[in-house]
Amino acid sequence: MTPEDQGASEAGEPADRQLLERVAAGDGRAFGLLAERLTPMLRRVLFRLGLAEAEVEDTVQEALIRVWQGSAAFEGRSAVSTWACRIALNLGISSLRRRPPPAAPPIAVFDVEAEWESLSQAEAVRQAVMELPVRLRAVIVLREFEDMPYRTIAEVLDIPAGTVMSRLHDARARLRRRLA
Repeated sequence: MTPEDQGASEAGEPADRQLLERVAAGDGRAFGLLAERLTPMLRRVLFRLGLAEAEVEDTVQEALIRVWQGSAAFEGRSAVSTWACRIALNLGISSLRRRPPPAAPPIAVFDVEAEWESLSQAEAVRQAVMELPVRLRAVIVLREFEDMPYRTIAEVLDIPAGTVMSRLHDARARLRRRLA
């Protein structure tokens, strides 16, 4: 749970749960504050999942609409940010699954060592992550880039914590092989 979900922030602002309760009561200003808090994390997660910039913005907007619509039904079993992230990830994964499968890359004749040297390490990692299946990519993004604990990842993805660990192990092994 984030500090915002547990109580008032240091600046005296309402907690996410309090804002969500106000949203459920129809408070548009509370929704604006909550959306402002959630948007940066949702953008990061969706971009790292592999959505294009325009898709990220559309998906964030759709996720925030669903947060607004579902505010009265929120059961409080997780942090508001975890719930919103789950909504956004489900939308992002659905978007990725609707894409046609990528074509096989053309076989190019080039010096592999020289090509790898010209790529920055960050770009090589980003590309390797983008090549992972979506179910593995989601776990890597949430753990390695968002630094979420296993338990929170399990909540976001609605899978057991053991499955999170298994997928994370598989994703890391694939990344090691790809980047070796």
